[in-house]
Amino acid sequence: MDADELRRLAAEDWARFNAHDLSEIEDRVAPGFVNHNAAPGTPDGPEGFAQVAERLWSAFPDMRFEVEEIFVAEDRVAVLGWMSGTQKGQFGPFPPSDEEFRVRQIHTYRYGEDQRLTEHLAVRDDVAMMQQLGHMPAPG
Repeated sequence: MDADELRRLAAEDWARFNAHDLSEIEDRVAPGFVNHNAAPGTPDGPEGFAQVAERLWSAFPDMRFEVEEIFVAEDRVAVLGWMSGTQKGQFGPFPPSDEEFRVRQIHTYRYGEDQRLTEHLAVRDDVAMMQQLGHMPAPG
């Protein structure tokens, strides 16, 4: 796949995430998909992808990712942007706070020749997120 095709796939996948749409998950996520950031015990493949998305959407019903830029290098895609949402549900051990967060994140992907997602790794500012949600004190 060329760089434009990889950019298109990543943009489409984020549009589906923002729409909270898992209807095409079997067509978009490979059976061997690995999410390097998933909680321990999360299965690989479409099932694990769906579990992570549903956990996030349950805690943050308005969660969305604002894509700022998409970079491509060989078979890897990096997406820079802003994740935001309002915590209305349980998030891991943290009860609903009804607070909003907005943090910068970078998500890297690898797609197979069949155009399905095979790998994900994220760099997130979880400390800032927890501070904004009121689950961790701000510095100072």
